[in-house]
Amino acid sequence: MSAEFEVEIVYITETPSTRPGRVGKTDMLVVYRLPEGFTRIVTIPKEEFSEEALQKAIAEDLKELAKWRGKRIKVSVPAGT
Repeated sequence: MSAEFEVEIVYITETPSTRPGRVGKTDMLVVYRLPEGFTRIVTIPKEEFSEEALQKAIAEDLKELAKWRGKRIKVSVPAGT
């Protein structure tokens, strides 16, 4: 089942890429806000950046988020740390 909603673009900037194979190239880093107020970040290669590419990147990011959202996990922390 799919859902459609608006996200707010909070910030866009150029940044050196940290992706394997893209060292020395530039990516566009985009911070966006979900309707409930959470912020998320996606990066897109500068040479591929467009509104359509941004929509696709955000959709993929939200697809990954949906896999984890609401899941509960147990975490153990060793004593003395």
